[in-house]
Amino acid sequence: REPVVKVHMARGPEYLYFGEFPLAFAVCSNQQDMVDVLIEICEDSDVARVDSNGNNLLHCCVAHELPDMYLRVLELSRSRSLDLESTLNTDGLTPLT
Repeated sequence: REPVVKVHMARGPEYLYFGEFPLAFAVCSNQQDMVDVLIEICEDSDVARVDSNGNNLLHCCVAHELPDMYLRVLELSRSRSLDLESTLNTDGLTPLT
């Protein structure tokens, strides 16, 4: 698994991750209005989608330390009866483990 973007920082190489699909990018870049629009027009499968690392939208919120976005995505996913909180990524981690 490779990161989406690799940049060289003063203290060594660091990795930036902004999702692999538009909704994940909007979440990772904390674009609340865009997330609301995309979730409104997306199918349930798009909201529950995982990337090549098995990360869903809640994993992205945690990785980018976006607690308000986490709560918003959680609310929106629950309104669709989607359980994103128990999704395991390829490392066997849920969003909060």
